[in-house]
Amino acid sequence: MRYYITLVIILVSQFTILGQNSSFKSFVSPLNEIEVNVKALDEVKIQNSETNEIEIHVLSQSEQHYDVITKEFESFLKIDFKASSLSRNVFRKYITKRVNRASVLIKIPENKSLTIVGENVDVISENYKGDLNIFIEKGYVNLNEVKRSLNLKLFQGNVYFSSKKSNFNIKTNRGKIKCNDSLKTSPYLKKNRSLKKQIKVSSIRANIFVNEL
Repeated sequence: MRYYITLVIILVSQFTILGQNSSFKSFVSPLNEIEVNVKALDEVKIQNSETNEIEIHVLSQSEQHYDVITKEFESFLKIDFKASSLSRNVFRKYITKRVNRASVLIKIPENKSLTIVGENVDVISENYKGDLNIFIEKGYVNLNEVKRSLNLKLFQGNVYFSSKKSNFNIKTNRGKIKCNDSLKTSPYLKKNRSLKKQIKVSSIRANIFVNEL
């Protein structure tokens, strides 16, 4: 009986640890181009940093712990996430594996060029003040207001954003494009040589909703 009580206590402690698993990294980089590989994650949130520091906060709701790996190259900074299991083999037969759920909040100083590379991932930007390049397989993408140029490629999903004073090149093969609630034919093209801001979205099956300000 004492063995089972001890086992239950340990299992409860294990699940508590799993529910609170997180990691954090903060640093300064002089490089203006940043590439973030989020293939191991389910969601990425992008915010403007109020300082000159890059802040990365990973939250995992599974037994995976994620280390933040950074490496500076000559012209860009690369950020990766390495997963490691917190579970112990002795308890594995008592624990049913959960679906891996992990998200990252990235705070970036404005005017940097940010590239997100992923697979099945949701991307949310809170009006980031820098160029955005997003390359994913599928997911929910909500960029709120796009402040600088955007290059977005995905196979499938729903895309939402607003933009003003922009050139548009938006294409989806099997999805739909709506601009200010008006259905548009793909590709939706709008060019003005006096405007520097470029909005490019390319997809096979994504539905794209644009609010032109």
